[in-house]
Amino acid sequence: MRLSTSSVQRPVPSRPDGARGVHLQRLADVVDAVGPRRLVVAVDGPAGSGKTTFGHELGLALRGCGRTVLRASLDDFRRPVAEWVTAESDGGVAMYRHALDVTRLQHDLVDPLRRGDPVALCGLDPLTQEERRDVRVVPARFDVLLVDGLFAQQPAVRGLWDLAIWLQVRPEVVERRSPLARRLSLAEELYRTEVDPARTADLVVDYSATAALRVAHA
Repeated sequence: MRLSTSSVQRPVPSRPDGARGVHLQRLADVVDAVGPRRLVVAVDGPAGSGKTTFGHELGLALRGCGRTVLRASLDDFRRPVAEWVTAESDGGVAMYRHALDVTRLQHDLVDPLRRGDPVALCGLDPLTQEERRDVRVVPARFDVLLVDGLFAQQPAVRGLWDLAIWLQVRPEVVERRSPLARRLSLAEELYRTEVDPARTADLVVDYSATAALRVAHA
């Protein structure tokens, strides 16, 4: 599994076993069945839902399908903070409305992946604000690119994904996991109102405790 070059990294866990491992392997089989080609899969969910960890776990499970995996995050394809942080009075709303650099995401990551050209797994480092787009990796023929991030089904990017996964997590679990949950509550309420990501996702995963797969749409 090839990871983003971002300085903000969550460690890759051990491959889950037991019931959790079984559920994840079933989900990996669903992803693999989309087709024998390079795939782009989005992992969406509220702040603190565990999107990055889940993406890593799904990547490990996809190895059981004979797939190699690239990992990226929408956090690494945002515009420079100075360009969007003052765009709205609420920082979370500004992140939802203005932060994502859709052009960079498409031109440096998704489009070259589909062509088999070298891809940048990180555009702009979210911590250092340094450019990373010149660091490229060459995708393999059947790679799965797993992209996690907030608001991954907003209209500007929904068409980039072959599959979108929504992590359904109980509110009390989210608040316990992430200090950002309250700060982003207004933005996430807008997102749910405008997009209804649990409905538009191809797959919904109960991720409050164990990865209990529930297929919302086929």
